[in-house]
Amino acid sequence: DAPSRLLGGSSGNGCLLPRAAAYDAAGQWLAVACEGQDQVWRMDARPTGNAGRQAVWQVGGEPTGLAFDGGTRALFVWSQSSHTVTSMDMDAWHPSSTQAEETQHVVALGPRVEVADAVAVGRELFHLTGDTRISSDGRACASCHPDGRDDGLTWATPDGPRQTPTLAGRLSGTAPYGWNGARSTVKTHVTSTVKRLGGTGLDDDAMNALVAYCMHMDEPPRAADKEVAAPAEADTLVAEGRDLFESSSTGCASCHMSDGTFTDGNRHDVKSKAKGDPHRRFDTPSLRFVSGTAPYFHDGRYTTLRALLVGSDGTMGHTAKLSPQQLDALEAYLKTL
Repeated sequence: DAPSRLLGGSSGNGCLLPRAAAYDAAGQWLAVACEGQDQVWRMDARPTGNAGRQAVWQVGGEPTGLAFDGGTRALFVWSQSSHTVTSMDMDAWHPSSTQAEETQHVVALGPRVEVADAVAVGRELFHLTGDTRISSDGRACASCHPDGRDDGLTWATPDGPRQTPTLAGRLSGTAPYGWNGARSTVKTHVTSTVKRLGGTGLDDDAMNALVAYCMHMDEPPRAADKEVAAPAEADTLVAEGRDLFESSSTGCASCHMSDGTFTDGNRHDVKSKAKGDPHRRFDTPSLRFVSGTAPYFHDGRYTTLRALLVGSDGTMGHTAKLSPQQLDALEAYLKTL
């Protein structure tokens, strides 16, 4: 329909990097945060209305969160890089950004987090859409790596099917990079990725800034961090899982080293070659934050950690003799990494 075409449009006509959406209480308006353009779109959500974009507000700082006030019909916009909340009247018609800005109220939530100049430049480059230096089709780095994480998709590439890996918190000390382990540094890997996406390339200063931001990204939360107070049974389960992970009988730690990197930095043939793969050996991925990075394997063949643990027996560790309770324990430990 018209709204979906607008949100997914090409050639700069669509909402780039849509990150949040919210309906007002009356079901009249749909607001969409377009992070790639630093904009908020207002769309007519009525069944008999004029589907499509009705108004645009220019909102800086990477808008990524939206909420309506049911009483005042005001929209509140959270911008993650500027740490601000902007409020605006959704019922007003704003044909130009100047008029829209006059009705906005911006509130900073605490002091702005200052980062090194190179990191700030790199963050802007990471979220930049429509830049031919980065890609030929308008994609930004954040298109596949929102917040430095992953889109949960497996893409067809010249090297075969490749699942999008998480970047945040996983780069330091985990060389080489890429599923084939072909690049020894983050910079050479990003340079190669830009070339593969058809980008003309960044100059050295810009590339260094982009790499600086990738290395500076905030770590994502672990599944275990979400537990307010883990019961004693859970702690016991995790401890059992750690012992299993580090035991020679399972062999997990022989490749996923228990040194904080959870990778040996080598390539292995674990019998995972898929159709379209030109090579049999793949880089040992870090297990940092593994619980939030499904699907698993280079081609995304396993949708859950349990499926991975059971399905890879004999080719990547030994789990066939583990009881269901032991598998629970191993999975519980992995969620703490």
